[in-house]
Amino acid sequence: MDTAPEPPSKIRELGLPLLVLLVGLLVSGGFFLAATRTHPLLPLSGFILGVIISIVLALLTLLMLRHQSRLLQLLAKVRALHEKDRITLQNKQIEKDVLSRALADSEQRIRDFISLGDSFAFELDEQGLVGYISPQIERWYAHPANTLARQPLQVLLPEKEHPHLEQAMKRCLRQRANERLDTLLLAGDGQQVPVSLHFCPVSDRLNQCLGFRGIGWLRSERPSH
Repeated sequence: MDTAPEPPSKIRELGLPLLVLLVGLLVSGGFFLAATRTHPLLPLSGFILGVIISIVLALLTLLMLRHQSRLLQLLAKVRALHEKDRITLQNKQIEKDVLSRALADSEQRIRDFISLGDSFAFELDEQGLVGYISPQIERWYAHPANTLARQPLQVLLPEKEHPHLEQAMKRCLRQRANERLDTLLLAGDGQQVPVSLHFCPVSDRLNQCLGFRGIGWLRSERPSH
């Protein structure tokens, strides 16, 4: 990190104008002594003019140094604020990385627990498309679970069950409550397996629907329709 130049010290701030004044006085004095030998009337006015010029130069030097000091102090403050913002941004990025890793670990932990059970879990977006479904579905569905990504959940059900699922999802959204649906699951061998689906809505802080989360499990008896 670049370091800002240090502002002039008080000794330098006052010493340089005094030095300018002293040099001006010495020059004026020398001019006065040299001129008295040839022009008796001019030396005094020349000496006074030299003193005035020396004082003006000393004041200008003092103003310049004070202005430089203020600029350097302002530059130091700006750089300090910039460094503070950089550290704050870096800390926020570290916190974000830590939270992201913790969230990923938590999600993986939950999915590990889900994989140990007999029921299958699923996540749907607001359009009812599969975002995630646990591997247990492969016990009945003929294809790997990841092939269901971005597919409507209805592909797992017989066509006659599609309206029931759609109505259950609408009730779930309207009432903002958990919903249970007893339905049928299409197995890989063409059989229809009785299952129960239990799902809930997922909403943001503005109560806008983000999708659904749910689980499904086998039922001992086939529902009557």
